[in-house]
Amino acid sequence: MNRVHGDEPVNRRRRIRPGPLLIPVTVAGIVPTVLGLWLPGPQLPLFRALSLPIGVLLVLLGAWMTVDAVDRVYLRQPTPLGDRPPEHLVRSGWYGVIRNPMAAGMTLVLAAETLLWSAPVIALWAAFVLAVSWTTARRIEEPGLSETFGAEYAAYRRAVPAWIPGTRAGTGRRAVRRRRNAREEQQSRPTGDQQPGPTGEQQSRPTGDQQPGPTGEQQSRPTGDQQPGPTGEQQPGPTGDQQPGPTGEQQPGPTKE
Repeated sequence: MNRVHGDEPVNRRRRIRPGPLLIPVTVAGIVPTVLGLWLPGPQLPLFRALSLPIGVLLVLLGAWMTVDAVDRVYLRQPTPLGDRPPEHLVRSGWYGVIRNPMAAGMTLVLAAETLLWSAPVIALWAAFVLAVSWTTARRIEEPGLSETFGAEYAAYRRAVPAWIPGTRAGTGRRAVRRRRNAREEQQSRPTGDQQPGPTGEQQSRPTGDQQPGPTGEQQSRPTGDQQPGPTGEQQPGPTGDQQPGPTGEQQPGPTKE
C-alpha cells in the first residue's frame, strides 16, 4: 500500500475528498469567474494579444502547483483541514521548490484570470487571497509544523524558500546582520594564548622568563648573576672579587699582588 518517496512515505491509493478540493475550486475558479462576468474590464486589442498567451501559461503553471500540493498533502494522507499538520512532512514535488505551493499556485491562477478576463477586480481578490494565505502560514501552519516535526521542519525551512523559488531562507538583511554579529562575537572571544584579566580585559599569559609579581605586574626572573634584595629590588650577586660585608653591603675581597 505504501512506498517511500525520499524520506516520506506516500500512499499509492489516493482518497478523493471533497473538502480539500472545494477550497481551490472556489477561491481560484468560482469567485474570479463571477467577478469577471460581473465587473469586466476594458478590452484592448493589443493588451488582449499579449494577455492571452501569458494568461494561459500562468493558468497551467498555477493549476499544476495547486493540484500537486493538494494531492501530496490531502489525497495521499488523511490530513485534516484547519490548523492541524499532516501525518508526514511533505518535501517532494513542488514542496521541494517552495514551502507554500498551494497558495502560490492559486495566486498565479488568479493573476492569469485577471489577464484573461481583463478585470482589475480579480487582481484585488488575488491580493486578498495572498494576504490571507501569508498570514495563515505565518501564524498557524508554520508554528504547528515546528511543534510537530521539530528539527526536521527547521532543516526543511532553512533549505526551501517560502514563496519565491531559488531564494534560500535566511538571505535577507536581518539574516546577514545576524551572521555578521555572530562572526564578530566569535572573533572577540579569547584565544588559547589569552585569558581575561580580573577586570575583564585580556592579558597575555606569562612566558617562561616572566612571572607575575605580587602586584600583578610581570617581572623578569633573576638570572644567575642577579639576586633579589631585601626590598624586592634586584642587586648583583657576589662575584669572584667581591664579598658581602657584615651589614649586607658588598665589599671588595683581597686582591693578589
